[in-house]
Amino acid sequence: MQAKLETLLERLEGVSGRNGRWQAKCPAHEDRSPSLAITESDDKILIHCFAGCSAADIMAAVGLQLGDLFAGSVRNGKSMGINWKQRALRARYAANLIAAYAGAIDDNWDDVAPLLGLDDHDQVIFWGAYNDLRRLLDGDH
Repeated sequence: MQAKLETLLERLEGVSGRNGRWQAKCPAHEDRSPSLAITESDDKILIHCFAGCSAADIMAAVGLQLGDLFAGSVRNGKSMGINWKQRALRARYAANLIAAYAGAIDDNWDDVAPLLGLDDHDQVIFWGAYNDLRRLLDGDH
């Protein structure tokens, strides 16, 4: 995993950080100050652009694949050492659980929002994210 992390960090500009957490300029958009967060985990590298760039776009911009963020290797389309089917099932379960909770929050927004300190702007963002997740889970791209 260390070699994959070093390869990624070498291809980024404005890298700073240590102890498993870094920041850098996002290569997927014109970035003046670091907006890309990179976090090292046991078997994966987590990346997040605070401007909204996707992980696929970020990795493509530095000439790497999404698989380079994960431990294990891929040969002939088959993963070595990672049960991708199990991970996908767990991710879908987690997304469904999040959608269920989000639906309950949305249904009770007037009661929940004051408790969480949320305003009308937050509701618009929440509603959009909830609908995006619901469409993804329902297969409506």
